[in-house]
Formats: sequence, C-alpha cells, structure tokens
Amino acid sequence: MTPANHWHIAQGYGSDIVTTAALGWRSIWVNRDYATPTAKARPTHEIHNLAELLQWL
Repeated sequence: MTPANHWHIAQGYGSDIVTTAALGWRSIWVNRDYATPTAKARPTHEIHNLAELLQWL
C-alpha cells in the first residue's frame, strides 16, 4: 500500500486518524458521535454514517 493507492476508513480517531495522518495516508473518519478531534491530525473526509461513504466509492 502507498499513500497514492490507499484510503483508510475508520471510526477511531486516536488509533486510526492520528496514525494515518502521520503516515501520509488519505483517510475517511466515520465520526458517528460528532466528536471533536483531540489532536492536530485531520481526516481527508469526515462522515457520520456509512451511507455517506458511497460518494467516495
């Protein structure tokens, strides 16, 4: 996998979004609870349910 051919889709902010940001990967955060990020890392996109993911598939 490379940053050019990989999208990481995850619900965990600290365990997934922070890590993928450090790796330079594109990410989609499934933020069901409308949580506020606790670090500077930001996902490429943020959604609130999996139905919203369809626009990027």
